[in-house]
Amino acid sequence: MIEQVDTAPVNDDRRDIGARIRARAQGPRTESVQCVAASLDPDLPDWIDDFVFGTVWARPGLSHEERTFAALVALACGKNTEQLRVYL
Repeated sequence: MIEQVDTAPVNDDRRDIGARIRARAQGPRTESVQCVAASLDPDLPDWIDDFVFGTVWARPGLSHEERTFAALVALACGKNTEQLRVYL
């Protein structure tokens, strides 16, 4: 039997913060990236704003520029050229 795992509900404040951070990181491509994410799964854009940007990118300890640099390096090392273009 597969055990169901409860997921934490999306936090509206965290999602709003994440949306602002995402917009800063992705610049003018932010809306088109959200549309692509939504085409994969309608809940994906909220998860990206809530968790990826609202939780991970919003953590203290690194500046926005340092996080962007780390993301660029990770994407380049993984040869994720399509995602890399979003940040360049």
